[in-house]
Amino acid sequence: EKTPEPFSLRRYWAFWLSAFLLQVSFGGFYNFFTIYETAHGISLEMTSWLWSFGVLCEIAMLYWQGPLLKRDLLGLIELAVATTVLRWAILWLWPDSLPAAFAAQSLHALNFALYYTAAIAYVYDLYTQKKLAQQFFLGITFGLGGSVGAVLAGWIYEAVPSSLFLFEALIALAAWGAIRLHRYRKARHA
Repeated sequence: EKTPEPFSLRRYWAFWLSAFLLQVSFGGFYNFFTIYETAHGISLEMTSWLWSFGVLCEIAMLYWQGPLLKRDLLGLIELAVATTVLRWAILWLWPDSLPAAFAAQSLHALNFALYYTAAIAYVYDLYTQKKLAQQFFLGITFGLGGSVGAVLAGWIYEAVPSSLFLFEALIALAAWGAIRLHRYRKARHA
């Protein structure tokens, strides 16, 4: 019987960096989206509708994503990360536009629902120690990335509130670069 390969974050470090950075980029959204939108003239009631719309888009993606997940998981992850850059850029460029905010929120279907389902399935495929890999994924993303993202977003919002989502877009762009690097490294070592 073949001995399983030891668990290593180092082998796929660019993937793990991307997952961490993507969640860091959500810090401004999860902690300041309502404050940001109301500061730009969108009512609290409408901001609540924006949150609800994002969740409805997420639920729709979770319901209908099955056929997509039979395709290139890494490609889906790259798409989700790239559209996260777009989402944060939309919020930065048009902070007081309700149609732009709804367009950005529609991307939650890709940025959250599709990303996390594809990423967890991808981690499951990468490692023989599947439960351990998923525990690390959740710890690195939601635990470490979420904490760092919240603190960093607080510092950014305090210093330059109007540029919060510019910084979030740049962090997501770094996550996209890291996932592209992961694909390159994986292809080279295949």
